[in-house]
Amino acid sequence: MKNSLLGPLVAAAIAFSTSACDPAQNTNADAGQAAKNTSAEASNQKIAELLASAEALSTAADLIKAAGLETVLDGKAPYTLFLPSNAALAALPTGELERLRSPENRPKLIALLRQHITPGIVTRNDLLSAMKANGGEARLASMAGTPLTFILSGEVIRIGANGPTLDGTELNGENGSIYTIDGLIPPE
Repeated sequence: MKNSLLGPLVAAAIAFSTSACDPAQNTNADAGQAAKNTSAEASNQKIAELLASAEALSTAADLIKAAGLETVLDGKAPYTLFLPSNAALAALPTGELERLRSPENRPKLIALLRQHITPGIVTRNDLLSAMKANGGEARLASMAGTPLTFILSGEVIRIGANGPTLDGTELNGENGSIYTIDGLIPPE
């Protein structure tokens, strides 16, 4: 397996990996500004606003609120989210969503969501370029501290050998990107 990270995200991963999604520690405005998406399709909305308007991700948005992470996603620090669709979360075993939403399981929910968040803004073109340059694979640091391996198979981008695939196009905002995926990201 090739060990590569997208260029500018190496520094961002180091800077943000110790922050553990804590907005008080994500104060490096220069790093956030450097990672801004320059795509013409980028919205001026923050990630939390984009997420609130994405109907196919309403369950994931509810989980982010239950975890208390929406204020982090409204901050200056850039993030990329890989979130399961409503259908993917509905396929979880009966009672699992309610268990995750419960206050006593908030730490587990935060740990699960951190596995789905990477520091910095990663566009689909970034992913495709990195995978094509590295034999069909690219790795990104997650906020959980474990890397996410992206594998290109034809036109399909999969997270991990048996993990979920990216559906559709990303939503690009002022401080990040959101991808819809068809399942939970398994820990590596």
